[in-house]
Amino acid sequence: MDNTTNMSEGQDAQEGQEGPEVDNKKNKKKKRRASSISRHSRGANSKSIRPGAQKSTFPPASFTSNNVQTVQHTPKVEAQQQHRRDVHLLQMKLRYEQKKNAGTSQTVQQLTDGIQNLKEERDNIILMHKKEQQQLVAIQQSIEKDNKVLKDRIQRWQNFSSKKDAEIYKIKLSAARRIAALEKKSLMQLSQSQALQYKNERSHMKSVVALQNEVNRVNRDAEKKLSRMEEECKGKVEAAQADKLAAVAEKNQAIVEKDNAMTRLPISIKAAEHEARRAERQRMSLVCDSYKIKNSKLTKKSLNYCIVLIKQKSNQEKPFNRQTSLSSDPVTYWL
Repeated sequence: MDNTTNMSEGQDAQEGQEGPEVDNKKNKKKKRRASSISRHSRGANSKSIRPGAQKSTFPPASFTSNNVQTVQHTPKVEAQQQHRRDVHLLQMKLRYEQKKNAGTSQTVQQLTDGIQNLKEERDNIILMHKKEQQQLVAIQQSIEKDNKVLKDRIQRWQNFSSKKDAEIYKIKLSAARRIAALEKKSLMQLSQSQALQYKNERSHMKSVVALQNEVNRVNRDAEKKLSRMEEECKGKVEAAQADKLAAVAEKNQAIVEKDNAMTRLPISIKAAEHEARRAERQRMSLVCDSYKIKNSKLTKKSLNYCIVLIKQKSNQEKPFNRQTSLSSDPVTYWL
């Protein structure tokens, strides 16, 4: 009972200490309203308890001044009351011990369960250790076996590699000798080919120089002949131009005569034109024959040059007539 009362008093004291701090926080957050009961802000904290102050309690009803009664009991009644109080105390102690023993029995059960679990874990660890030892022995045996096989293979590989190294050395030595011989042979062939190429180039250059000189000589001769032929053609073209002018004058005279004849003769116009054209053709054929005879000694090149000059002169004097057809000789057409 004393323990319970002390615990209750301690809780009340803690509540009394915590109460003002909570109230102060709440009051700080609150705002003053017009409908508040207190007219001053300090009135809100009037019922608070200072920290460390003694809490006031009301006395029981039996200790009030109005209900004070003096009761006198007999020794038998007092003994019965004392007996009841002792029984109640013993019951409370028994309950306390039962609760305490229940806690200890619970802890004992937990400890026994933990010991059992530890034993099971120990057995499992021992079993796993045995299995791991067996596996380790098997692994060691397999490793020893593999090492033995590996050593044998390494020894055989070393023997094989030593043999192959000797063969490779022989092959490299023979290859180096062969390469040296081939290089020597290739250098000799290269020097011979270079000498032969130099000789061929010299002879070729000589032939090229000779041909170039021949070409230059031919070009000079051609230029001389061309200048000479141009001079000859120039004179012949002038003569041909004079013949052309004479032919044109004759043509005009023939046309005049034709017109005069047409006015004199009572014949039709078509017959007169036909007769005039036939006479003109005969006259032009005679002129062309004479021109061909004069220019029979002209070469093809000079003739073409003369034809071009004649065309230029004729284009300046009369336009091109599309109704007339070119004859076999272009000179006769332009004359």
